[in-house]
Amino acid sequence: MNHNIYNIFGNAVNSYPTNKAIISNKKSISYQELDYAIQHKADELLAKGIKKGDKILVFIPMSISLYVFLLATFKIGAVAVFVDEWANKKRLTDCLTKVPCKGFVGGTKARLLKFLYAPLRKIEITINSSIKTTSIPVKKAETVAQDETVLVTFTTGSTSIPKAANRTHEFLTAQYNILLDELKTNQSHCDFIGLPIVVLCNLGTGASSVLPNYNLKKLDKIKPFKVSRYLIDNKVNRIISSPSFFRVLANDKSISLSHTNEIFTGGAPVFPDDIPQFKHTFPKANINILYGSTEAEPISHILGEQLLKKQLEITTNGLPVGTPSNHVQLKLIKKTDKEILTQQDLKELSVKDQEVGEILVSGKHVLKEYLLSEEDTKKNKIKDGETVWHRTGDAGKLIDGQLYLLGRIKEIIIDKDELTSPFIYEYLLAQEKNIHVGTVLKTDVITAFIEPVSWEDRNQIKKNILKNHDKIKAVHFIKKIPLDPRHNAKIDYDKLRAIYS
Repeated sequence: MNHNIYNIFGNAVNSYPTNKAIISNKKSISYQELDYAIQHKADELLAKGIKKGDKILVFIPMSISLYVFLLATFKIGAVAVFVDEWANKKRLTDCLTKVPCKGFVGGTKARLLKFLYAPLRKIEITINSSIKTTSIPVKKAETVAQDETVLVTFTTGSTSIPKAANRTHEFLTAQYNILLDELKTNQSHCDFIGLPIVVLCNLGTGASSVLPNYNLKKLDKIKPFKVSRYLIDNKVNRIISSPSFFRVLANDKSISLSHTNEIFTGGAPVFPDDIPQFKHTFPKANINILYGSTEAEPISHILGEQLLKKQLEITTNGLPVGTPSNHVQLKLIKKTDKEILTQQDLKELSVKDQEVGEILVSGKHVLKEYLLSEEDTKKNKIKDGETVWHRTGDAGKLIDGQLYLLGRIKEIIIDKDELTSPFIYEYLLAQEKNIHVGTVLKTDVITAFIEPVSWEDRNQIKKNILKNHDKIKAVHFIKKIPLDPRHNAKIDYDKLRAIYS
């Protein structure tokens, strides 16, 4: 049986050939034209010497060209490899050392980078990102087994050494089916999508995907009015993007997009304070918040109105993220740095309802291993008979079947059997006047690290914090609290410690 993930798209082409598949700025391409472009690129890859199983490093921004290339790669049974756009030279070298590539694809700037940078020059084959949409006979996809790798992305662990996420045809098919169940996408939808993986899901349904008209790496440069006009002009009825995108639009109070009837967001925490802001910008939209991770997306789902009703629970229980998906098994275990090797280890570490623990998940769409690294797999995966559990690294608790988040498990402070969550303090400190970003870490005592709105207000801020928060015994001010480069939304605790020390 041929398990090639490309076939899901091929079925959509047969059913909806004239539907617009992708819209990007002033360009658009139908499902039939996209299929022709994919076949042209597949033929080019084969002619260049790329064959089944070969890995190709992809340096194409989110665009029509990106999805042409990806589906062409899938079609011939090759493997697309992605390194984060923010990656520095060391990270890029580490990634290429872990996953050597035979091909490299990119535009003019990317090909110049390849010429200038030695590890990239070693890649044997260079492919242009340009596409053709002329009519051409379309061939069948290469026959592949379900456990063959099709896509490799990198995620960073506590050591900052990149882990290669091994996405197989089976994994992507399961993720497609589960996202389809969560998003309920059909051929009538016109979705604005800021999360690249979701476009692949849409391309199996006959829906239209509108790509961002701004640089994904520079959300702070977005012009809200320009984006809102783009959404209106393309008759977008659903938006799927990061919380940061919605916050940028919500900051412009002149914008009201009443034609949007549904928004989905995830990838970073969404707090109750966000909901009225989002609702002002999208007055008729249902707000859906998905919680997940690189290795397991999605894990749970909550509606914006439900989150708002649970606002008072945050200080006692954590951030509500809703009911776990029907497609995942979920359990929590005590905080531990040990490798968990046996079913007995797992049983002894399990926590009861309403107790805090690390969130573990398993399911068809949960990544089972990391490519070419048994060590990464051992640290982050637990074998329980035939079941593989993924350690998310997130702390949480289950209460009456509802999941609550308390941040990263390794950052949880346990002092005299009392638990303190920096993640919850970040929410509480954000409520304080004149604090831009704040968190707590354990130094000699529990210390608040504060990025103030105004440097002149430090004395008053310190006084308020020590008065309002009994656990905090010291306050340290910092001009810029470092955030993670991937989402620019989560505090980088390791960098913060390095600055302080």
